[in-house]
Amino acid sequence: MNALLNLEDIGDALSCCRCNQSQCPLFRCNTCLGTVSYCQGCIVKMHQEMPLHRVSLWDPTAGCFQSTSLAELGLVLNLSHNALYSVCPNPSSLHGITVIHTNGIHNISVQFCNCPQSQSADLQLFNEKLFSASTRLPQTAFSFAVLEQFRYYHLESKGSAYVFMNTLCRLTDDTGCIRVEVLSSCSDPHGDTEVAHKGPSSRVSSRLQAVELPSDQEVLWSIWQCLPISATHRCMSRMSPPWKEYSSPMA
Repeated sequence: MNALLNLEDIGDALSCCRCNQSQCPLFRCNTCLGTVSYCQGCIVKMHQEMPLHRVSLWDPTAGCFQSTSLAELGLVLNLSHNALYSVCPNPSSLHGITVIHTNGIHNISVQFCNCPQSQSADLQLFNEKLFSASTRLPQTAFSFAVLEQFRYYHLESKGSAYVFMNTLCRLTDDTGCIRVEVLSSCSDPHGDTEVAHKGPSSRVSSRLQAVELPSDQEVLWSIWQCLPISATHRCMSRMSPPWKEYSSPMA
């Protein structure tokens, strides 16, 4: 028990373990191994390619770590430029995107590539292994890892996307005290354009309503199309007959 409680304390660390900067706010990554603390600049630089990690800020007044996010600390995910690992000279303005990952819901900041031969926004997200929920003005995306996790979850337990999403919401915040801003795209009722809606949410049910998840069949169909033929034959033999008569929801 003492060892467990010690993990919630900052210990003797009074400076950044990387640059030795002192008298500055200290942060800790809850996803990485270890309990090392870093300053804001170092932890953002270390997580430039890991924007979906969970970080906490040490509050000396309260004597505990407070949840925060890498986006709030200034981390920006720069998307597909033509040259690998190079910074786009013509980036877009900052866009806030809600990403559903295996460890919960994340609000991240991204910059799309605006070069003349750049791909569309949804394909730029796809190249980063993020499946966009919309092809225009994407505001919500699912990581490939969480889609694969849901596929195995559904195959083994036959659980619904609603229950799976509830689990991810609890991983994000199981207290209801933290207000998570959820971004989603939906159709404009006065036209055919897509508009982004942004609003705070503190309950699981309201988060689910804002994200506008696709139905179970639509999620399964998108995953089904990505499977090799040999895998689909094995899955068909394990599933109930109604699935064999199922056709694309877009038909």
